[in-house]
Amino acid sequence: AVEFGTYVASGLCAGIAALVLTAQLTSFFPSETGDMLLLAIVVAVFGGTNLFGGQIGVAGAVAGALIIAILEVTLSLHYVDPYLVTIVEGAVLLLAVTLAAREREA
Repeated sequence: AVEFGTYVASGLCAGIAALVLTAQLTSFFPSETGDMLLLAIVVAVFGGTNLFGGQIGVAGAVAGALIIAILEVTLSLHYVDPYLVTIVEGAVLLLAVTLAAREREA
């Protein structure tokens, strides 16, 4: 019952986020959100979520979001190409996964 409620709450939050994004853009194209999935995964993993199962704290998720936001803002202030920003986010994800896998082995 708790697991089902969690999925319902997650779906509700995703629907509200989609409505807010559509209102901001005044239109919606599915291709607009392509980088958001990668960004969400990067934030979760960098915040301490174990890809092999386990629990995460709210503080870790917030810290991961802040670090990735600072990274994005810094890169955009230095006029880095948006495609390169996506590559950097992917590199951060690979680094976080590699570190998590090494920690799991030890």
